[in-house]
Amino acid sequence: MNVNFKGVGERIAAKIKEQKLKQIDVARATGISKNAISNYINGNRIPDTESIYKLATFFSVSIEWLLIGEKCYSTASEILTASEANTQYNTQNKEDKAIIQKLLLLNERQKGKIEERIDMLLLETMGNTDTIIEND
Repeated sequence: MNVNFKGVGERIAAKIKEQKLKQIDVARATGISKNAISNYINGNRIPDTESIYKLATFFSVSIEWLLIGEKCYSTASEILTASEANTQYNTQNKEDKAIIQKLLLLNERQKGKIEERIDMLLLETMGNTDTIIEND
């Protein structure tokens, strides 16, 4: 199998532009240095495995898409899940997307505090503990 990883940097740059971010925003959110991100975008380096995972997760894209520009799914249920997630994301308004982008820039401790506050607000709103979504 002959695989060509050209274009990884172009896809990273496209996602940064699409989400109206700066390289430093991505660096802070992923823990990847701004210098490394710049090298990926300029084609000087290909991201290592951990960086590929972090970038794919941050941009909500598949690792396959980030590496080769194609979406690959293993099962019909994965296709359905990806389709549902994409539909849900695309129907969010600009304010929701802005909040999500801000959340992605926080560290894990800060995210935990936000999650606790959301849980408290849900309890106040719904009046019971059955509505809280548990993390795996």
